[in-house]
Amino acid sequence: MSVHSILHRIALERDMAARDIPAQDGANRGARAVAARHHAAFALFTETDLPLATIAAELGLSDHAAVAHGIKAHAARVGVHVERVSDLRAPRREPVIDRAAFAYRLAGWMKTRGLSRADAAKACGVSVSTIRKILTGQTIDDQSLVAVLSVTGVLLASIRMPSFQERMDVSHEPHVKRGETSAEARP
Repeated sequence: MSVHSILHRIALERDMAARDIPAQDGANRGARAVAARHHAAFALFTETDLPLATIAAELGLSDHAAVAHGIKAHAARVGVHVERVSDLRAPRREPVIDRAAFAYRLAGWMKTRGLSRADAAKACGVSVSTIRKILTGQTIDDQSLVAVLSVTGVLLASIRMPSFQERMDVSHEPHVKRGETSAEARP
């Protein structure tokens, strides 16, 4: 959708002229125009891929921060909770790898073989800095991940981070005491 068509749609919804939505040299500061500008900022951000600075220029706002404020203000008006405006565009990906578990397993592999970081890097075909990144819980590229997993024998399933849904699923099974099976625990 174009900027022009979005501004006209909002103007129609708010019973005003599209030319009255953008700020014009300090004019259009009334509550009605400001609310329309916030609505336009929200619509332009969520319906297009325009950066905040471009939206600011289109709406006659000073900078991207003014646009971000307008987006948050409109979101609050319509009942949408927004911490960061970027949350409105693409959902953030959840981490797939439990970096702490990966670091623990790599350190264990290195220890059982008596390997230094340099030796581990050479064995895996990656740089020493990649091994350091893994051991300190930092992200690495997929190619290095596959290389280290294949050489160390660490299974991806053992370091996979559970999804949000998996973390929220609570087992309703009764607590099983050590030494008894779940069938024995049931009344």
